Amino acid sequence: MKVKNILIVILDLMMLFPAAYSQDKKTLETNVAELLSQFPAKDVPSTDKLMQEMISLGEKGLMMICDQIIPPGTGDDTKPRFGVESLSRFLSRKGMENDRVVWEDVLLKQISSKTDNQVKDFFMKQLHLIGGEKSVRALKSYALDKEICTSSVAAITAIGGKAAEDVLADLLRNKELPCAAAVMNGLAVMNSQVAVNEYISWASDNNSDIKASAYAALARSRSPLAYPVLLNAATESRFRWEPTGSVSALLTYAQFAGAYGDIETMDEICNLLIKECNDELTSQNKTAAQKIYKMYHGGGINEKEIPGAEYNLTPEEKSEGFVSLFNGRNLDSWTGDKTAYVVEDGMIVIRPDKGSGGNLYTNSEYSDFIFRFEFQLTPAANNGLGIRAPLQGDAAYVGMEIQILDNTAQEYATLQPYQYHGSVYGVIPAKRDYLNPVGEWNYEEVYAKGTKIRITLNGTVIVDGDIADARDNGTMDHRDHPGLKNTSGHIGFLGHGSVVRFRNIRVKDISDQ
Repeated sequence: MKVKNILIVILDLMMLFPAAYSQDKKTLETNVAELLSQFPAKDVPSTDKLMQEMISLGEKGLMMICDQIIPPGTGDDTKPRFGVESLSRFLSRKGMENDRVVWEDVLLKQISSKTDNQVKDFFMKQLHLIGGEKSVRALKSYALDKEICTSSVAAITAIGGKAAEDVLADLLRNKELPCAAAVMNGLAVMNSQVAVNEYISWASDNNSDIKASAYAALARSRSPLAYPVLLNAATESRFRWEPTGSVSALLTYAQFAGAYGDIETMDEICNLLIKECNDELTSQNKTAAQKIYKMYHGGGINEKEIPGAEYNLTPEEKSEGFVSLFNGRNLDSWTGDKTAYVVEDGMIVIRPDKGSGGNLYTNSEYSDFIFRFEFQLTPAANNGLGIRAPLQGDAAYVGMEIQILDNTAQEYATLQPYQYHGSVYGVIPAKRDYLNPVGEWNYEEVYAKGTKIRITLNGTVIVDGDIADARDNGTMDHRDHPGLKNTSGHIGFLGHGSVVRFRNIRVKDISDQ
């Protein structure tokens, strides 16, 4: 009798399990649908709350949301796309490492399971923000698919770090690689020297785009092996413009040679171009060579013209009272996250794979000042400039944050106006469309005097406002910004999980003016 009763109980439980699973699935589907219906949220606090709810759905719920992403033109997936992009941005923040690992796994599973390349590309773009070494290794296999190669390489490049550099270098060794140009462009951004022999090999390709990328990577590698290749290519072109950009690459090589102390090679290249470029088709190259030569032989070095070199103040800036905050060699003038922020080739570079990707602040505090710097974005990059900030807390609120952002990235298409590049985050929106193309250097000046804030980007004023009204009557994002009352604080770079490069960093104290 007891055995029979036990069997009955077991059978009853077996019948109940499928029903329970079905109910759980329905509940999860309902929760997902309810969450997505709230996108886009009305403000930043509401968005952050939705992100926490999205994370609480767990891997199954996140997969359900991702499964609703469909190829463009086949239906409306606006809300799930908004949710996915918002979560990637949210998890790129400091302190979200554990949840970031879960999201990274979900994205990699989606990339692996989807058949449509545009959908794969969408998920790969999310890894620009939150990907790590695991993503780099996984993305490598997609680089051999000509339909998705460029997307995978862009993600690997954006993630950056030693693992990304090694993977890209290894890909170049495969002559069947369908996007060699993109791979070399990525390595050029890293100023990588690990694949010089491969650059030279690809430089003999018949495709002009591939040649151009090979020359560019050779120029930035600074390798002695690169010099004869670039010199021969420029000579064969008779120092005129042609699609591979061989003369431009040779000039870049000269810049790097001078910046790293090889004055003899720099002189040799400049003297050759000055001698040979004497007609209308080559005169611009002569001018460029003269400019490089003059840096070292004509009254001092203008460090703004030297990629990755230590910045020396111009005579005008010295006389005006500017001081350099970065000597190109170390971070002695800085405090904070010196693990993720590293010195590379005379630049400060944030490498989130090396640490939390947190904040790096000046040792000193500043009240009223003019701060000048140059920055280079990677695709979908997100960083910030903290001003009048304490060393602890979220600088966007306990100080002020000037946005540093790739406005062109698709995942940022639906941000609030006060979230785009140059904006005083949550307080004053900036004019858009004044950033240089991703990968090129930008020059920015921040003027802070009392409650007056003026931001000049590449020569154009994109913010000219007063924080007094927001301080006294409320901000655009409807959040508490106690930092608007600060009269002084540190200046710092605020990491959000992206690779960004900085150079030529200087400041002028105008407190007494």
